[in-house]
This record gives sequence, structure tokens and C-alpha cells, in this order.
Amino acid sequence: MLQQQSTRICKIAKFVLVLLISGCGEHPAEPTTPAAPDLDARIDLGAGRVTFVPIKNGDSIELVSGPQGGFHLEFTLRLYDVDPENLVLDYQVHEQSSGKLLSFPARYVIGKGYVLDEGEHLLRVGDRAILDVKTPTEAEGLQVQATCNIERAGVVIAKDEKSLTILDQVDELGL
Repeated sequence: MLQQQSTRICKIAKFVLVLLISGCGEHPAEPTTPAAPDLDARIDLGAGRVTFVPIKNGDSIELVSGPQGGFHLEFTLRLYDVDPENLVLDYQVHEQSSGKLLSFPARYVIGKGYVLDEGEHLLRVGDRAILDVKTPTEAEGLQVQATCNIERAGVVIAKDEKSLTILDQVDELGL
């Protein structure tokens, strides 16, 4: 009996020793973060509700009267070389002369089901930047900086911004 226990203890000791020895030596470090698939990510900020309307610096953008009494700008976005899963889109509108933020927070978390695959890019339609103005006359004619950042895990991976002039030429509500 003592012989069996001694043999068993020796087998356990050898097993533990093998485990300890195999744990020593050089092993490649495990990556702490996954590879960044979005290194070449870029975006193109456009206007429009259901289609991409290209805008460039100096263009105008239509102020939209919402049915609940507010006012907003409608944006579309082309996304290049980026996986849309768990991507955060952050829109901001600042007055150019003062830098004052004119929009409420507009952050959208998206995935594959929230973009259209257009082949060379993904298309995101229907985003809004709701402005902190009480009347259209407060916004009309303002020179603004519209910005969209796309973020993954709190890190901005692409950004586009346009200098625009707000116009109010369409009476959406028929007032």
C-alpha cells in the first residue's frame, strides 16, 4: 500500500514538473487588442434624407422643420474600408464664427443592417443633427461647420467636416 502511494505521488510530481517546464521559455505574446481592420477607413459627409447628395465646403444645406416643432439638418454618409459593426457615428454642428455648438448630441450605433452596400462603399442614410434653435430665422444664413466622426471602442477612426450655410427655402409643413 505504501509502495502504491509512493508511485502515485511520483507520477503526480512528474506531471506537475512537466506542466511547469512546458510553461517556461519564450512564447509569442498574445495580442491585447484585435488587429485594427479600420486603418484605411474614410468617410464622405453628404446631405439628403434617402439618397447621397454630395456637399462641399461653401455649399448650402436646407434647414428641415420637424413635425414636432424642431429644426434639423439631414445627412447621409459614404463609408469606405470600414466594418460597420458596432460603429458609432457622431454628428455635430458648430457655428463657424463663434465655435458654439448648435446641435444636440446625435450619436448612432450601427451595424451591417443599418447601411446599404453600394459596392465600393457603404451608404448610411437618414441621419439628423437636431439644432438648438427656436425659429428658422435663428438658423437661416448661419455659416456652420458640420462634422461627422466615426468611432470604434471610443477611438475616432475617420472624420469629415464641411463648412456650410444653412438655408430655409422649403416649407415642409405647408405653413
